[in-house]
Amino acid sequence: MAQVTKVRLPDGRVLTPGDWTSAEPLYSTIEIAPGSYTTLQAFSYALGGDVPGSNVGLASPRKSNLADTNLLGQGAQLPENEELIVYAMEVEAFTIIDDGGTDEGINPPALPHVSVLNMLRLQRDLVLVMKIASVKEYTRAPLAWFPASTGVTPTYSQAQTAIGPGVNLQGFVTGNNGSTDVGGKRVFASPLYVDGGEALVIDFLAPKGEVEDLSLGQTGRIRLRTFLDGYRKRPVA
Repeated sequence: MAQVTKVRLPDGRVLTPGDWTSAEPLYSTIEIAPGSYTTLQAFSYALGGDVPGSNVGLASPRKSNLADTNLLGQGAQLPENEELIVYAMEVEAFTIIDDGGTDEGINPPALPHVSVLNMLRLQRDLVLVMKIASVKEYTRAPLAWFPASTGVTPTYSQAQTAIGPGVNLQGFVTGNNGSTDVGGKRVFASPLYVDGGEALVIDFLAPKGEVEDLSLGQTGRIRLRTFLDGYRKRPVA
């Protein structure tokens, strides 16, 4: 793979990320439950902080681990000793805890699959707004504009999903946020730059106040993990 030696930003600045890495994207997680919710923010917390939206059915939000985020520091900003050039943003989805039963006559998929109907509801109702330096917006587009480029191809299966007295559920339809191919991600027309110490959050807005008709149980949630893909400058020691 060729090494990028210079990157010219839209404002004319030229960066030389010769010692940076593209091997580790920056990522952050939120969790969405049925019903109304206030705006949830990815990257608003650092490793070990509270995961937004994870308190549904719990006494308090759960603490994040390395599967949720690799952002260090205090959260809501890039650490002072890092820099980031973002070429693409991807969002993947998983169902957490329970799914509340059948949906429109379709059996629920086995966890952690997301049903195709719930995935479509998320794509329909969520808008992602990336803010850098606190106030300036760099994206404002629906979830589907940022395909995961990970996951499984949407599938209908006759596999048995539950068994027990009087229970024999078969057949479910899974969904995914866009293409599962690594080349299927949405690449920005020009790279976005985040300086060390600069504020960074991604708002998950629901203009209707909720993801309507999300089919999950009372403690069910869908976990959305957002990747910022590009070049990162990090301390080496």
